Amino acid sequence: MKLKVIGILLAFFGYIFGQQPQGPGGTWNLVFEDNFDGSTLNTQKWNYNYTWGRTHNHRAYMVDSMVKVVNGQLRIKAKHERNPSAPDGTDKWSNQFGYIPFDYTSGAVNTNSKFNFAYGYLEGSFKAPATLGTWPAFWTLNANGAWPPEIDVLEIPKARNEHHYYYHYKNSSGAEASFGTTHTGPDKSAAFHTYGVEWGPTYMKFYFDGQLLNSYTNRTECNQGIDMYVIINLAVGGWAGDIPANAAFPCYFYSDWVRVWKKDPVGNLDFEATGLAPWGAWNTATQTTDCKRSGSKGVKLTGNPASIEQTVDLSANTTYIYGGYAKAGSTGDPVMFGVKNYGGDQLTKTVTSTTAFVRDSIIFKTGTTNTSAVIFFYKNQGTGSACGDDFFLRKSTVKDCAGQEGGTAVNDACGVCVGGSTKRNPCKDLADGNYTIKPLHSGLCLEPGTEITQQTCNAENKEIWIINQNGQFYQIKNVATNQYLAVSSATSGNHLTQTSTLGNNALWRLEDAGGGNYNLVPSGNLDLVVDVNSAATTAGVYTLLYNRLGADNQKYVFTATVLTDLDEVSNLNTATCYPNPFEDHFILTQVGDFSYEVLNNTGSSVASGLGKDELTLGEDLRAGVYTLKVETQTYRKFIRIVKQ
Repeated sequence: MKLKVIGILLAFFGYIFGQQPQGPGGTWNLVFEDNFDGSTLNTQKWNYNYTWGRTHNHRAYMVDSMVKVVNGQLRIKAKHERNPSAPDGTDKWSNQFGYIPFDYTSGAVNTNSKFNFAYGYLEGSFKAPATLGTWPAFWTLNANGAWPPEIDVLEIPKARNEHHYYYHYKNSSGAEASFGTTHTGPDKSAAFHTYGVEWGPTYMKFYFDGQLLNSYTNRTECNQGIDMYVIINLAVGGWAGDIPANAAFPCYFYSDWVRVWKKDPVGNLDFEATGLAPWGAWNTATQTTDCKRSGSKGVKLTGNPASIEQTVDLSANTTYIYGGYAKAGSTGDPVMFGVKNYGGDQLTKTVTSTTAFVRDSIIFKTGTTNTSAVIFFYKNQGTGSACGDDFFLRKSTVKDCAGQEGGTAVNDACGVCVGGSTKRNPCKDLADGNYTIKPLHSGLCLEPGTEITQQTCNAENKEIWIINQNGQFYQIKNVATNQYLAVSSATSGNHLTQTSTLGNNALWRLEDAGGGNYNLVPSGNLDLVVDVNSAATTAGVYTLLYNRLGADNQKYVFTATVLTDLDEVSNLNTATCYPNPFEDHFILTQVGDFSYEVLNNTGSSVASGLGKDELTLGEDLRAGVYTLKVETQTYRKFIRIVKQ
């Protein structure tokens, strides 16, 4: 099992330090992270395919189904199979690669409009496919569609022990130019390795496994990257050249995680460090204990003129708030917050209070090409002193869907405000079918009685619940009692029971609780969840509605299950299906020439075809219970298969 640090995507410069990058030193704030937990791609962070469509300068047509999250990793699959929706090909890239037929199928993801950034450190952990002729890549493009610029953090078009890293930009004559090179080292398809780039307005530094490969400084063209987004894709052909005749397909490109950090944009805002640095002082500016608002120190300006200032790295064309707490020593000693050199006129806000610290701030927007500003604290009147403490600088934000300024709550695919201060998780689909429901902390089975309790699992029908989607909610009926899971009212403390009437108190929202688990939420109050009383792990304990705590006794494992066995006809042991239940795919072996059909729980056919000796199937099926019908000249077999 992998140990992972769960990061938080912040809507502004975070005040929360995340795991630090492997490569560059200094203090960094984690602003984007995906460890690919769960069982599906997080579409709050990623889009499928390319921003411009499903094709590019290689032979693969990109489709959503080639992108999976499996065992805590992003997996992009490439197969030697033409997708029926793919166009024939293109000669758009004929000057580089000739005519390109789209005769392979693969996948790509990108973060455009969900996460874009300017400057910082981008790093990811990847394992390349061993198949030559494939071209895995980890790169960035500008959100405005302009090209160049482009940062290539990882590209492996040829030998698997060599990766390319480059920056493409527009030179003074308007033509594409680049800097970068290649790294030769271990076989990058044999294990996971980390690839990173530190990017600033005038430099780029490329890293491999935490070690600096190359540093490019005094390169002002680096500022051409504005609001860049991240792309991960597995190309076939194109720059990778002809695909060898013996190339192994399908093949896979894996990512264990992707993270982006921003360097702390401003230092010593609370004046608790030793000395004023990185503030620069002009005339009498001192760090003192008698100017503190919180902590043990503040800054004092005495006489006039006196000031402190520092230059901060920012994003171009972005609105910020700078300010803090200040007070004047007397009516003749006002002090001001100010900002300059940001792409607009100098701005100031004056504080005149002499009795207590008061908060004030300036809102400013950087110019379209300005990536820094000078912030200052300035006294230009009187012979006395003034104090300042607890300064702040952050992106100006609008309120999120929960009404929090700078919050992180967003509307999920079901139109419900989740995350941030709501404590709600996004809705999560579940295929219609029969399931056991087990609290994560105890592993017991929910069963009906006078009320719903957790009991020892004994493979009985009373442990099985028929679950069907009903709008954005689900109805949950017990097999043994033929009654619906319900509450008398959706208020905290109410015990779960059953009802024969399907109404609002018998409809449930399913949420992604992480790790493949679910929160079970009453439709009448989305701020509550189903809870096992007192987190008890013994049988017979009742369930109730309770406030969200994020605990394991509020998370549930839904496992597709079988009611009855199906009849099997003749030569029952000549075919073997494994594993069953399965998560990704199953394999049927020792069947000779055969035909097959897969039926869902309503009896509808979802897949069929012919095969010989072995069948691999199931990757594109949703979780649920299916019937696999296999026929040969000598026997027919029905197999109940379960995808978890």
